[in-house]
Amino acid sequence: MLTWDDAIDTCQDLATDTTTTTLVFLKRLMNLGYKLVLSELGRPQIEKTTDDDDIVTVADQTFYPLPMDCLFPKSVTVEVDDVKHPVIECEDQEEWDYLQSAGSSQTSDIPEKYFIRQNWGVGGSEVGLYPTPSTADYPIYVVYEASDRDLSNDVYETGTVTFTNGDATITGSGTTFTTGMVNRYIYCANDGFWYRLITFTDTTHMEIERKWVGTTTVGLTTNIREIFVLPEEMQILPVYFALAHYFAIKKDPSQESKYWTLFNAGMEAGKRRWGTKTRSNIIRKSPVSRFSPWAPRYFPSEAS
Repeated sequence: MLTWDDAIDTCQDLATDTTTTTLVFLKRLMNLGYKLVLSELGRPQIEKTTDDDDIVTVADQTFYPLPMDCLFPKSVTVEVDDVKHPVIECEDQEEWDYLQSAGSSQTSDIPEKYFIRQNWGVGGSEVGLYPTPSTADYPIYVVYEASDRDLSNDVYETGTVTFTNGDATITGSGTTFTTGMVNRYIYCANDGFWYRLITFTDTTHMEIERKWVGTTTVGLTTNIREIFVLPEEMQILPVYFALAHYFAIKKDPSQESKYWTLFNAGMEAGKRRWGTKTRSNIIRKSPVSRFSPWAPRYFPSEAS
């Protein structure tokens, strides 16, 4: 596992440049490279789903704000009376405009189509439903590609921690945990794995993603770091990306070419291995539309 601190050290060692100005540059370029790798993979590692109270229907309201970290929605479902109904995406602005003009008065508890007003990762994106919901407080679930924040925090090693068998709570002694540590990773020397911190309780208590299944261990040295949310073998790619740009500025074409080659080769190998969620050798086609040729696709199946 390559942590953020390790990536910084590796980048500086390979560049043989430890100046403050270069360090700022390398950090910025590593974060840019990180986002590029995430984009090429389709961001499955940081995919999120809204909770049941994040977005709920409002009677006679068509559009709903999406989470600030939503880059691109993948699917939308609406839960009505404990049944989740999938909604089909309307990708075409012309079709959406037609739906709104021809059926703007149509309402239904079960929408047929959704349309995205995309703001490309800077917040403000919205999802529209057709027919317009007729009843309030039904959960709208959105599975989406999420943005990830830039890595910037140094390792935290103050105090000691206790991992308790059968408990997700990490108990600190002499620690000063903060809310900013949520989504960082804590290291357990007992098994050599990193665990994501998901909940801040107070300065001496945080929770990891899953209950600790190992033997209760007291007094481990605290080791909390940021990590690129990428497959392990791809975590070096942001380093290569930054170094390629660094040597381009230094006008060293040999080193620049070497790191671009390493970056591109690693990207292609990673996409072959991690580009899909399935290990099946069968390539699945896009789902067939459930609208038959004689039934116009803009007619809702249930409307009032």
